[in-house]
Amino acid sequence: MTPARLALVSLMLIGSPVQAFDLGGLQDKLGTLAQPAPSTAAAAPAATNGRALAMDAEQGSTKVLLDPKSRRILGMGIVGVNAGELIAEAVLALEMGADMEDLGLTIHPHPTLSETLCFAAEMAEGTITDLLPPRKK
Repeated sequence: MTPARLALVSLMLIGSPVQAFDLGGLQDKLGTLAQPAPSTAAAAPAATNGRALAMDAEQGSTKVLLDPKSRRILGMGIVGVNAGELIAEAVLALEMGADMEDLGLTIHPHPTLSETLCFAAEMAEGTITDLLPPRKK
């Protein structure tokens, strides 16, 4: 039997109606203010998602933390309605060692809340077409 990888156990908060989850320990990966860990984050607001808009649930965001060199996913955080329903895809992405391209090229039906994971990856890669990506520095 393979021991459990505790980094892949998600933490979830359920409220009314907002949900939030943290996978991969976003705060642990970010390090401290004195010694920040080398990482890059990309986020996609729920207000860019057609399904969230149709549900009147545009409050929230999906955030992906990635290694700046390998572009591999280090962790994810989601705040918003039905955030807990997106946990499985996030766990699979971390388990398989997915990078931003893997997540961004995964087909997500439209309109679904799962598109926010793809949007966050596309924000990181600068390939998003649903909103303007941040300017390159």
